[in-house]
Amino acid sequence: MTALGVSYLGDRAHHERFARDLADAGSSLHWTGAARADIVLLDQHAPNRLSSCLVTSAVFLVACPSDEPLEALPPGVRGVLNCAGATSAQLLAAAAEVSSLLGPRQTGPLLTSMEIDVLSCAAAGMTIEATAQRLDITASGGRSVLNSAKRKLGARTRANAVALAFRHGLVR
Repeated sequence: MTALGVSYLGDRAHHERFARDLADAGSSLHWTGAARADIVLLDQHAPNRLSSCLVTSAVFLVACPSDEPLEALPPGVRGVLNCAGATSAQLLAAAAEVSSLLGPRQTGPLLTSMEIDVLSCAAAGMTIEATAQRLDITASGGRSVLNSAKRKLGARTRANAVALAFRHGLVR
């Protein structure tokens, strides 16, 4: 089995240490940057950072025992790990559970979940303004995200970006 890359997004120093310790403890895990991570650990109180996670990653929230439990997991999150009790073996087991859902690592362009959401809206024929309203972002933010996706895909136009996204299996 190839070692899985682990990364952390958040601002709690003890959660970063927890994530690094998990990565160092298992021979099947290694510490890596978020862009190459198979498993991303994200602070429970920083779900807005989820959009910066790549869609090819398994995302788990990291919570402290004193944190209020969530009523539901945010979209794209596979589970919650307790920073006081989870082990690298538990993280590997959780990653193994979702590996069938993740499928093989994406070999095409690496897009954020927000870029894929914007491309999905474009594929549905939505304008930038309608996309922005649906995704709760500004129209200029929507244009910026679309331009970023176009650049990553090597597309010249919006239609070309949508076609390439379909070809790479990024949108349906």
